[in-house]
Amino acid sequence: MVVPEDSDIESAADLAGATVEINTLNNISDTVIRETVRADGGDEEAVEFVEMAFPDMPAALEAGNVDAVFVVEPFLSITRNAGARPVTWPYAEADEDLEVAVYFTSEETAQSDPELIESFTNAMVASQELATSDEEKLRAIPTAYTEIDEALLADLTFPRFTSEVSEASAQGLADPAVSPRVPPGWRSGPPGTPSPAQR
Repeated sequence: MVVPEDSDIESAADLAGATVEINTLNNISDTVIRETVRADGGDEEAVEFVEMAFPDMPAALEAGNVDAVFVVEPFLSITRNAGARPVTWPYAEADEDLEVAVYFTSEETAQSDPELIESFTNAMVASQELATSDEEKLRAIPTAYTEIDEALLADLTFPRFTSEVSEASAQGLADPAVSPRVPPGWRSGPPGTPSPAQR
């Protein structure tokens, strides 16, 4: 989470009453941000979330259209190089081992094509191990499928890569999602549908 250099926001608690851009409403981002604000002593329900695609966030922050943006790389480095400063790290503060992406399959596929599942699993484990063991190759990967400025590569903050699924991490996201403070139906509708509290 980054804010303009001259922002009065100094901590997660200060995000109460602020306008915060995230890439998708009613998803992992607002869940972890609310939890981070709450844990820091702020009013998590007072955060106003606005949905915007990651590539548009740096310009919106620079223009003063929002108070803070919750960005991933390479947009984190782009905003920081433009003068923005981090104020909190909601993913890491929610759970230092937080998993934000997990692959699933159906029981039918798992039972009918075990070789496919084994091959996919082995490939994913190998890729995670490579990402963990060879940072030079890791930093070169984005250039194969994006037009990223190579000057940014050295600045990128990469996540931790693991081949194990953490039930504790998943539970850490599930608990806030069913907390009494979350309005019923907050995840209803297609991605981007405002929650009852945001309508």
